[in-house]
Amino acid sequence: MVLSESLGLAPPPVQDRATFEVHCRDCSSHQLDLLRTQCLTTTAPFTEGYIWQREAFSLRAAHALPRWLQPDTSLERVWLHQGVLHVIPKQHEVAGNVLKALRLVTDPHARTEAAEPIQQAVAKKLARYPERARKNMHRARCRVPASIAHILRQDPQLVSPAVEAFYTRDTPGVKTAARMAHFPPQDWVDTIVKFNRCLYAQLVQQQYEAPPHVSMPE
Repeated sequence: MVLSESLGLAPPPVQDRATFEVHCRDCSSHQLDLLRTQCLTTTAPFTEGYIWQREAFSLRAAHALPRWLQPDTSLERVWLHQGVLHVIPKQHEVAGNVLKALRLVTDPHARTEAAEPIQQAVAKKLARYPERARKNMHRARCRVPASIAHILRQDPQLVSPAVEAFYTRDTPGVKTAARMAHFPPQDWVDTIVKFNRCLYAQLVQQQYEAPPHVSMPE
């Protein structure tokens, strides 16, 4: 997503814009949440969202996408601008050139708005949100070190990289974590942790044996 840093009435130079990335990992509902959030560009007129990683909406609009739009031809081509989906035509070389892509998307004469069937396919899915996102959340009572409980209260979204690190752990990582150097297993507390259902499922299906020196709570 590319966000303007200006609150003025005219769009700032492209060079003045800031960028950040959102990683959706394995949960496709996160991708739809991201798309809906980016549709709020309607209310932030100088905001452009670069939304293309093909899986983000290919299953939602695949039947309407032009045949030439493939992963190897899509770089910097699919954007949201003022709440409207844009696909930069193939005659424009924009791969690796975000500034050129932004100029095309914001140029009213460039004709980059996606075809109506694509707009409708994405909008149909987005209409389910944010209610579907709320229903996708799960709360579980967890027993964790007090320091972990405090961290999760301060920044609940950290549960996502924590679950991912556990879910994708390898042998060297297990050996490092077994030392419990940063979060010693003492002062256990019960706390309510909020997950989306994908994260919760990834966590509970794991088989885990605590290191011998760690006394796990009953």
